[in-house]
Amino acid sequence: MRLFANVTEQPGASICDELFLFFADTPLSTSWTAHATNPVVSDVRSSRPAGRIFEHGGHLYRPSQNSEGEYGYGLKLNRIVTLSETEYREEEVSSIEPRWARDIRGIHTLSHAQELTVVDARLRRLAYPIRGKRYSTSS
Repeated sequence: MRLFANVTEQPGASICDELFLFFADTPLSTSWTAHATNPVVSDVRSSRPAGRIFEHGGHLYRPSQNSEGEYGYGLKLNRIVTLSETEYREEEVSSIEPRWARDIRGIHTLSHAQELTVVDARLRRLAYPIRGKRYSTSS
């Protein structure tokens, strides 16, 4: 059993900066072992998980949030190259940014299982609608 999680080592540090990996025999274990190279990823552009790890074409992929600039701005797909109790390596294979529609501000999660892929998005919306007018409160 593997657990990927964000951990803040220093008070006041961002929860988006570092990804840690832990191992245990069962998900209900009270004894999780930290990966030998923790943190396994140190980058605000790809440390925060953005969905479950999935297999495609014989490879494992880890979706991650790109929180550079703002939380949950975009997504990255990272192919896991090496995953063991002593080594971890991934490489970015794709990036998704909220540029396909004007009212999308961010993309938070990508989840893939079997033939279904789901992506959520954060949209620009009016805080206080004015009757008959459409204004955005975001820039």
